[in-house]
Amino acid sequence: MGSSGRPMLREVRGTVEPTSIAIVGASTRFDTQTAEVVRADVPVWLVHPTRTEAFGQPVFPSLAALPEVPDLVEIKVGHRTVLEVMTQALDLGVRSFVVTGLGAESGPEGPPIVAQLAQALAGHDDFAAGGLVQGAQQVQERAVAGAAGAND
Repeated sequence: MGSSGRPMLREVRGTVEPTSIAIVGASTRFDTQTAEVVRADVPVWLVHPTRTEAFGQPVFPSLAALPEVPDLVEIKVGHRTVLEVMTQALDLGVRSFVVTGLGAESGPEGPPIVAQLAQALAGHDDFAAGGLVQGAQQVQERAVAGAAGAND
């Protein structure tokens, strides 16, 4: 909490105006959103462990293989892999995320994964998370609450 008693605002520039983006789980299958991001005016790196090319761009096997640490990581992997990818990104210094795989498709496995993500993020007071599904909002709310409790 800040001195005013309100939660401290986090830097969100990397989320709303990233200078570079990595898309983990990039695939040309049913993915018009990735095709749009690839055309952005910033470096966009695609990451997939088994693909070598997508949308006319090379694909890197991991976040660690990228030429630099991206401002924003979009996590487009199955719900069972989201925590692993986010942990790798946090370890590299990434603090801005978009998570797209924690909605209804994760079924009863979703809530425990959301709790694990929140726990992973609670140790970092400088992250910004967004998402295209409700699960990402729950991660952010839980992590913010955990970080606020740790600062009490």
